[in-house]
Formats: sequence, structure tokens, C-alpha cells
Amino acid sequence: MSSFRLNRRAFLRAGAFTVGLPLLDAMLDGRGGLLGAARAATGAPPVRLINFFWPNGVNANDFFSATSTARAALGAAASEVNLLTGLHNNVIGNFQEGGALQPLGSHGCGGAGFTTAVHVTAAGAGGPSIDQVAAAALGGQTKFRSLVVSGQTRIYLPSHFHNQSWVGVNNAAEPTRDPLKVYDLLFGTPATPPTSQPSQLLRDRKSVLDFAQRDAARLNTRLGAADKARLDEHLTAIRALEQQLAAVTPPPSACTTPARPTAPGADIAKRASLYSKLIARAFACDLTRFVTFQLTDAMYEGALIPDAAGANDHELSHGTDAASIALIIKSTAFKMAQLAGLITELKSVSEPTGGTLLDNSVIFATSEIADSAAHGWQNMPVLVAGGGGGHITGGRKLSYSGKSVGDLFATLLTTVGVPTTKFGDGTGTLPGLVS
Repeated sequence: MSSFRLNRRAFLRAGAFTVGLPLLDAMLDGRGGLLGAARAATGAPPVRLINFFWPNGVNANDFFSATSTARAALGAAASEVNLLTGLHNNVIGNFQEGGALQPLGSHGCGGAGFTTAVHVTAAGAGGPSIDQVAAAALGGQTKFRSLVVSGQTRIYLPSHFHNQSWVGVNNAAEPTRDPLKVYDLLFGTPATPPTSQPSQLLRDRKSVLDFAQRDAARLNTRLGAADKARLDEHLTAIRALEQQLAAVTPPPSACTTPARPTAPGADIAKRASLYSKLIARAFACDLTRFVTFQLTDAMYEGALIPDAAGANDHELSHGTDAASIALIIKSTAFKMAQLAGLITELKSVSEPTGGTLLDNSVIFATSEIADSAAHGWQNMPVLVAGGGGGHITGGRKLSYSGKSVGDLFATLLTTVGVPTTKFGDGTGTLPGLVS
């Protein structure tokens, strides 16, 4: 296999047009999967990434049990979800400043370190989150490099609590907190219609290879023998099909612009449902591929469940008596239902090339702390959903005792097309999750 790797411009230039390339060895990662740019170049759907954050941990005894009440709220979506046990996020503890160890607290450290796997600082995260790492590598292929949303309207300071997406050290990617603003951002300006009629576009496409020969020759000098043969066969096949282009109609597309929704108010379930729909539409229209979805932050002042007797979710997380634990489990079930809504929405949208958005997405979901009573970061309640472009099978329970979430992040980045051997305090990737 040639050591040459194709970048995001993996096509042949032909004036204002481009010619897609066949599957080449130069487009494959170390395990034989397509690199992110290569997937787009060959017409394969990209693999998208969603980080789903829920606040205030779980009751570990219930959450990790085979008969979990909280996870039962996933319903039919449970078959798409993997439960990962044993992962820790220890490096997000207290931070050093001025020679002294300064406490920030479990919720603040865990919030800022949600997907960074590095120590927090006095002002925020100590490094980039995985969505922004992916966006830096591949986000230029879409209109929006990434999308960050939150279900709540109020901001709790400091920034550690209300930011889960970070471009770099202390540099937060602030969430948009209004679903209607997200709609306007994504769909508010109608796309400019093409100036040429379809018949003219087809006539132009008919002769596009005539203008691509120089770029093809240049690429040929950098390919191995096997790739050269594949490229030659590909271009020959395209040339043979040029006579049929006049009869070709554009392929069906999953991209449809939804009607502007009505304001959902402050109800978290309604806001989460609307965000899930907007994320699915954004993926279907390839407006973005990387999303961080904060249900609420840990200091959200409202009650997520009606029988919380006025206690907010954060207050519930500190309860240790039987009644409080029962409410924590109910609150976690509510959060799982919102995650299930996102999974179901992605599964409901078909890709033009077959499969669904969920088949070509990865959802990482967890909280800022593990067990609510302990408020620690050992055995984090980690869920991974989605097919990862055909590389992830759902419905499993996988044990990774003593492993860092950084190892999971390296695995997920590689799955979405950003080959990564180490991330944060991790030491490698996780075996068994991705085929």
C-alpha cells in the first residue's frame, strides 16, 4: 500500500466541476476503513459524531444492572446502544494555580472535562473536546464546522459548568440555547437556486472528463500500482457512461427544509425533541457533522420530573436516602428518554445511498460525574449508540475496567475519519467496540 494519503480534496478538478474518485488504498485508515475525506469523495455517507451530555450522574446500582429502571426508558432504542463500564475520567479533578491546589468541585471539573480527558484550568478546559478536534480536521467540508446546543436558557457561572465543547485551552464553543435560533442558523436563508437548467448541467457533465485529464495525470504519479489501475478503470467507466448522462435524473436526497417550528417554551423535553429533529435535518442536508448536545448543565434550577417535589436536579443528586435515590433513578430515566428520542429521530431518516443517519453516526453519551452519591469519576456511565458507518454493533455491554475515557475518544475520532492513536490522558484505543 502506498504511504501517500489523500486529503479532503480527493477529487479531480475540471474547471468549475469535479470528478469523484474510486475507492483507493490511499483512502483507507489502518484498519481498512475509509478516512473521513475519502468517504465524502467516493459518495459514501460521512460518519457523524454527537456528544450527548446529561447532568448529575446516575444511581450506579440501578444504571449498571441488567434490570435497570433508568436504562429501560431507552425503550426500542436500547438495541442501538452499547453500555461501557469501567471507564474513568480521573484527570478532571482539582487544578493547580499559584502553586496551590484549588478546588472547583465535581460538577465543574466534570462539565469542562466532559470530552477533553485532560485537567481543567482556573478558566475552563485544559484542551480541546473531541467534537472540535473532529471539526478542525473535517469541518471545512460542511457549511458549519460544528453545532453546539443546550436545552436550558440560563447560564451558570463559571464557564466550567455550562460548556461541554472546547476549541482549545480555556476557549469554549458556547452553545446556542434557543432552538428557534438554531433553526434560523441552519435553514433561515434559502439556498440559492442553480442558474442553469438541469439539461444544461447534464450537458456540461457529459464532457467534464475532457477537463480533468491534467489533474488525473498529476495524481497518477503519486499512486501505487494497484491504485493506478483502479483509477484508470474508474475513468474508463465514466467515459463509457457519458453518452447516457442526458437521461440521468438527480438522485433522491434526504435533505428537506422543515417548517419553522413554534417556540417550545422552557419545557426541557419539548426543547430536546426539537433539537433532535433539527440535528437530524442538519445531518441529512450535510450542514454539519459534529454536534455537542447539552440537555442541561448540572446547575439547572428546574425540576426535570414532576414528582421531584420542587427539588431541582442538582439537589436530587446529593440525596442518599431511599426516597432521593428513587427520584434520581426517575430523573435519569427522563434523560434516557431524551437520548432515545435523538436516536429514534436519526434512525427515521434514510440516506440516499441506503441505510439511515443513525447507521452513519456515533453518539457518545454520559454525565459530568459517575455515581450521584459519590460525585466521583470512576466507572463513568458511558453509552455509545449508532452504527459508526457499519463498524459498531449496538445492544452490548462492554467492560473496560481501569481504562480512560481518552481511549474511547481516540477510538471515536478514528471512527469518524480522524485517525487518532492517543487522546488526553489515554494510552491508546478501546478494543472490541469498533470492528
